[in-house]
Amino acid sequence: MNLSLLGFSALAVFMALVLSRRLSAVAALILVPIVFGLIAGFGAGLGEMMIEGVTEVAPTALMLIFALLYFAVMIEAGLFEPLVRKILQVTGDDPVGSWWAARSWPCWSPWTGTGPPAPSSPSRPCTRSIAGWGSIP
Repeated sequence: MNLSLLGFSALAVFMALVLSRRLSAVAALILVPIVFGLIAGFGAGLGEMMIEGVTEVAPTALMLIFALLYFAVMIEAGLFEPLVRKILQVTGDDPVGSWWAARSWPCWSPWTGTGPPAPSSPSRPCTRSIAGWGSIP
């Protein structure tokens, strides 16, 4: 069997088991790869592959745990409160919609239903200003 199809099947089975609440995410992350590894014919080398995978992922997992704990402590200590207050002072009640959209995508926005020109049409010039939304010709 094609390994790519087997991999997509494993992903689909994992999602189905977790979303239907037949297995917890941790149990599914353990059982589904083992079962599909056996189906693929890697039964003899499966233990070595698991040990290699854990040793490769462990440093990244530890770094992620440290980052989560560090930022949780910093948030609880109020380190980011002055920055958040300043952003809300500058942008008002809607920092994402009014500030980010107006300055990051002055010519088109997925939130307004407009988009970039279609690939088959010639490129249209940007007529939208940074201060206002304007319209695309």
